[in-house]
Amino acid sequence: MNQKPRSKARKGTSLKKPQMVAATSKLGSSPTNAAVPTKVRELSEKLSRYPGVVGVFWGTGRKGRTWERPRAISVHVRWKRGDGELAEGERLPKKLEGYDIDVIEVGHPTVDALDHADRIFGEGGRSSTITAIGSEGNKTFALLSGHGTLPLVNGKIATAFDAAGPPVEVEVRDDIGVNYRGRLLRGRIGNNLGLDFAVAEFEVSVVANTFHLAVGDTPPFRMRTKAVAQGEPLFHYSSLRKRRMRGLFQQASVTTLELRLPDDQRATYAEVLVVDNDGVADFSVGGDSGSLVVDEQGDVVGAVLGSSVTARIAYVLGLQGLESLVPAAFALIFETTP
Repeated sequence: MNQKPRSKARKGTSLKKPQMVAATSKLGSSPTNAAVPTKVRELSEKLSRYPGVVGVFWGTGRKGRTWERPRAISVHVRWKRGDGELAEGERLPKKLEGYDIDVIEVGHPTVDALDHADRIFGEGGRSSTITAIGSEGNKTFALLSGHGTLPLVNGKIATAFDAAGPPVEVEVRDDIGVNYRGRLLRGRIGNNLGLDFAVAEFEVSVVANTFHLAVGDTPPFRMRTKAVAQGEPLFHYSSLRKRRMRGLFQQASVTTLELRLPDDQRATYAEVLVVDNDGVADFSVGGDSGSLVVDEQGDVVGAVLGSSVTARIAYVLGLQGLESLVPAAFALIFETTP
């Protein structure tokens, strides 16, 4: 099992996979490639050409979270797919010329940097997801969940914020404990608007990785402009569960939707979609608010707004009106096509 390739190719890039080249050193054999059988190298070269493969390794095999096979060819893929989702020729073999083939789902391995999979923290113990990051020159903007990050005023979340008063900082933490601090620029929540977002700007010194695990690309992201079909699969990357989640679109709002905020205020929203779980796991859980939602082509549909624990459904907010929040940030992160 392995991931299907994303169909969109960015301008100036190629989908052709680079050839695997063994590392060499003037100091002799590298400890990373010593004692690898010639046949394993040949088979690894073939396996590296499958779509979705990020690397092929030789060593101890793994089942679940346990390292148990004495020797296996291990294929690291972005994410696994069910056999029924794979086209002919895309399915990785379980065994090849006598060697066990081990498949490990690794997502998109990245160097340490500010990225959308990091967690963002607001006053009052709130935790949410970074929607997307755009960076150009000396400017880095992050689109965030409004109810997860906007400041508290007299103990209540501000439903409208503009950076006219004292600076308000946001804190981002990654899995290894590195903190990044940004400055909130603007934000809006509810009031019959299709908005529950905030925008923060980060200092020049912050290294930003703008690649998005749900989209499978870097900005600008295409925004979907046609209606979503009933039963159509939608996806987002849960920074809490460290995996891409799949759900099915079921309904679109006709009236406004009222949701309870973390401080018990009520906010109303327009342009909301209902996404059901795919029968395996809930599409959204607490803390997924703000996570970017895309279709199978990686076009942006909206962002996770909230969920119903009772009905086990998620609410996804469209991005209508978002461009007016901070136009410079919007232009770095999104593009629109007919």
